[in-house]
Amino acid sequence: MTGLNAMLLTEFAPFIEDFVAGLDAGLAADTGSRLTNKQKYWLVFCLMGMLLTNSLCWAKSPQTARRQPN
Repeated sequence: MTGLNAMLLTEFAPFIEDFVAGLDAGLAADTGSRLTNKQKYWLVFCLMGMLLTNSLCWAKSPQTARRQPN
């Protein structure tokens, strides 16, 4: 997902990228189908959101984005 990282000027947590890559490889081995780049990006985005907010509640995402560091 290097192209996406460059486009967003951000790096994702390596263990999340590894998890999504493993999921994609498992799907390919089991069903012969792979995740699209958009699906991979969306999954990484959602998992990063859960990691950053420590929650599954999407309502907290905007609050976390506006939070100022101490």
